[in-house]
Amino acid sequence: MRELTERKIISALTANDPADPIVIEVMRLKRIYIRKYKVLAGLRRSNPESFLSQTPDTAIEAVALHLAARKLGLSEAQRTPDDAATDRSVESSATQSSAEE
Repeated sequence: MRELTERKIISALTANDPADPIVIEVMRLKRIYIRKYKVLAGLRRSNPESFLSQTPDTAIEAVALHLAARKLGLSEAQRTPDDAATDRSVESSATQSSAEE
């Protein structure tokens, strides 16, 4: 799954098949990121969302991190310029996937 493109991942997510291995992996990673955020916030770290601004190694990690940040309701002020670029990429991929179907 390390070689998957964001477009392929978004396509799998928009197909809404919970048995798809791509969807399963994205949701697994998203749960891990949310859990990590909550642990860091519980420890009263000064900036628990800092790990969400890390640069992911793969597209699947980037998508999961983006979804976790959205689920946590992080404001734009707490996000980095890289997050905005990921937002545009995810939204663009989702639009293209919908148009192709």
